[in-house]
Amino acid sequence: MEIEILAFGRAKELMGDHRIKLEVEDQISIEEFKLLLLVRYSALGSLSNFSIAVNETYALPGDQLHDADVVAIIPPVSGG
Repeated sequence: MEIEILAFGRAKELMGDHRIKLEVEDQISIEEFKLLLLVRYSALGSLSNFSIAVNETYALPGDQLHDADVVAIIPPVSGG
């Protein structure tokens, strides 16, 4: 199945683009997806953590992805 990834902030820099189309296997959880991202985009490992939102809603590790989902990669932010 195909999903669209939107990367923000530092994640965009580490992944090399803001918008990426990615083929993933059916029945993949958010937790498995994060591991897949770390394999494909090893530079993401330099982030202390990052959140995942699916179709504009924060996702939990056990949530499942579906065909045509839009997944946002949201790195930690700091303010001052």
